Amino acid sequence: MADGADPPVRFAVVHESARSRVTRLSRADRTLIVKEPLGSDAGSRLRHETAILERLRGVAGVAQLADEPPREGSIVLADAGDRTLTE
Repeated sequence: MADGADPPVRFAVVHESARSRVTRLSRADRTLIVKEPLGSDAGSRLRHETAILERLRGVAGVAQLADEPPREGSIVLADAGDRTLTE
């Protein structure tokens, strides 16, 4: 990959719309969620969400930023598992 990270073993698009794309990257050692805001205001939404997640780091029940080098234009999160919000 261009960012120098180990390539994913596999990936799957979890959600895609005009405003965002969410992908699950499965590596040999762990699974990550990559959220990419899309559209004309993607940059400001990315900065806002990243700032909020930084402030909520360590709070139970909140998506956690992964200890992973950031990927340009996206947020990298630790995968919380296969459960969906409706479950």
